[in-house]
Amino acid sequence: MLVMNERVPLPPPLVFSFLGKLTVHLRWICLGLYLMIVAQFLTVIYSSHLGILSALHPVIALFLFWGSLTTVKHAHHLGGRKHETS
Repeated sequence: MLVMNERVPLPPPLVFSFLGKLTVHLRWICLGLYLMIVAQFLTVIYSSHLGILSALHPVIALFLFWGSLTTVKHAHHLGGRKHETS
């Protein structure tokens, strides 16, 4: 059985979201994406012990993809509109 001796580091996107003064909604999305990455790792490592729960791996992957698209969409709206030149 694999024993994790490493500490889980603070997710850099979450740290940068505070430095960049992003909205609370985007901070929660960043944290959720990070936790899903950790869940992906754990489902791979412990898949033989999880049994049927190892089927969550592709479901988590879909949520990761959806969360990434949501993050890009919200971050794009924060960028502001370009000024029109006449």
